[in-house]
Amino acid sequence: WSPGRVRAVTAAGHVADAVAAVVTVPPPVVADGRLAINDLPVRKQAAAHELRPGDAWCALITYPEPAPESVVVFDPEGRLGFVTATAGRREVVVMAKAEAAGRARAAWRDNALLRQLAGALPWTRGVEPESARVADWGADPWAGGAYTYPGVGALWAPAAWAEPMGGTLFFAGEATTGLAGPPMAHMAMAGGERAATELIGALR
Repeated sequence: WSPGRVRAVTAAGHVADAVAAVVTVPPPVVADGRLAINDLPVRKQAAAHELRPGDAWCALITYPEPAPESVVVFDPEGRLGFVTATAGRREVVVMAKAEAAGRARAAWRDNALLRQLAGALPWTRGVEPESARVADWGADPWAGGAYTYPGVGALWAPAAWAEPMGGTLFFAGEATTGLAGPPMAHMAMAGGERAATELIGALR
């Protein structure tokens, strides 16, 4: 990139040119070299390394009959994270983060997750699900996790990662919002709105 010009090149050799771009990948994707940005300032490189990925694994499991009651179960043993069922709905959501994500991922791989789920939701015991969909953010090379957080002593990193470059590259995502709120979807959207405002201002 150079001021007023961006060229994106994929591993397959596809090329796209623009006058500006918004970078939305999580910083660890850049820190690990999966997305390379030429002439990235040292401060931004350091921020990318300090914004750590948070592991997450999620499953949406659909049963043939609806849940008899609405519940949110937190597994204190750290095996499944949060399990949510809603009365009258057939879907059960398993949301596991941090260490629980690794355990849930392993349980799914070893065909043990449904047995553990029956411990949290007894009405599922012995019932074969109709379908299951998994989102494994921790194993996605373009995500690396479901959220990012600054390492110890690196509260400066979100603001550094959010800084535009040359009125040409802009940065969005929950990693750019710092202490404004928890690193969840609404903070990712807030980061996107800020980056869009910066980009429109630069183009004008």
